[in-house]
Amino acid sequence: MTLKEIKTAIKDNAEKVEEVDEKVLTLREQFERQNDYMAIMEYKQKETFLRIRGLPEKDNENLLQRILPMLSQVWSLEEDDAVREIDRLYRVNSKIARDRRLPRDIIINCVRKSMRDEILRFHSTSRIQLEGKDMIILKEIPAVIRRKRKDYTQLVDTLRLNNISFRWNIPEGLFFQLDSRNYNINTVTKAQDFLTKNKKNLKYLDN
Repeated sequence: MTLKEIKTAIKDNAEKVEEVDEKVLTLREQFERQNDYMAIMEYKQKETFLRIRGLPEKDNENLLQRILPMLSQVWSLEEDDAVREIDRLYRVNSKIARDRRLPRDIIINCVRKSMRDEILRFHSTSRIQLEGKDMIILKEIPAVIRRKRKDYTQLVDTLRLNNISFRWNIPEGLFFQLDSRNYNINTVTKAQDFLTKNKKNLKYLDN
């Protein structure tokens, strides 16, 4: 094989490798879009769900009977009416809770999203107690979205330290205002850029 033929073969191989890389990138982007779509669908399906954490377990417990007084208070409803706003109520199986000897979380699926939101609003301004213990009330967020949010931990910690309100985007990123400017951070790179550019203006946990 001549030198010219070798160079031609190398060029052809390089072009084929580049073509394969482009196809892999396209497939990866399609896979990410599909994952995002599934995460959004799951998030919408769980818009009526809440997770209640911290209620000790009892043998042969009647969860409805234990939680109903709290729901009746939050919703300002008679207990018979409050029952009709509950679709499902159950404890989740959790290896972590079992290993750490903690009470398993409780999932409540409300009939209407507005009733779920009412619990969240109440919880944001007042303590919710059951049997004398403070409860932790959480939205039910799909695992894919929770994993994405971990990548924004530094930004979230910085915003909270500086008393900057924000809201999460679905499936990824967050939105907030600073100095009358809107920020829509939807990639980890954008989050890092924001933190770098605002080092002089914000307090940081590591300062």
